[in-house]
Amino acid sequence: MLPTALVVLLAGCAKTPPGVTGPGFHRLIVEMTVRGHINPDYFYYFAIDGSGSPTTGPLPVVAPPWGNGWSAGSVTHYVLYNISQPGGYGVYRIDDPKTLLASTYLGRPLDAQDPTGGSTLRFTVDLDVLFPPGGPQPDRLNLNFINTDIVPRDPNYRGRKLVDALGVSGNDYITIPIRTNRVFTSADTGIPEPAGDVADPDLDIVSWSIEVRNG
Repeated sequence: MLPTALVVLLAGCAKTPPGVTGPGFHRLIVEMTVRGHINPDYFYYFAIDGSGSPTTGPLPVVAPPWGNGWSAGSVTHYVLYNISQPGGYGVYRIDDPKTLLASTYLGRPLDAQDPTGGSTLRFTVDLDVLFPPGGPQPDRLNLNFINTDIVPRDPNYRGRKLVDALGVSGNDYITIPIRTNRVFTSADTGIPEPAGDVADPDLDIVSWSIEVRNG
């Protein structure tokens, strides 16, 4: 099935806390809720594509060859929640956009919420760190939530891998403008996000929201 990109087009200096990724004058406030609970042994990715392409975006890997084990399509940055990350969360830049195999750790998100015992991830992405002032500045981003229980790197791996991403088939992503303050939610997109489209409730996305906040 071809991926679906839905474009959502609806009408003083702060001190940075130690270890986080910057002051966040241009930021995304992100929430994602699963049907079960956030499992720190699983991998919860928020995939970001700032390439500017209207026809490619982040997609999940669901079959071999596995590549980086979790993503395909176009990805320039991502946030990962997993027990392996300092404080649970890590922000990364993709260094090889063709293979998606190499990435650089940029730090922790701003205002990341500890999800222990709950069903929701909440964190803030500092867009000034992802796209530094003076460099190329995208007007919109292609985005996807990609949840998985395993990240296989061995191309010969043939075991089970469960995945949930946006859309009924998990083969969709959204495109949002980032120059105007607005909250986007799963109800805005026209892409259904039904419960029960993956067997494990700890991976099953049931709702999400992304707030664009500038200044």
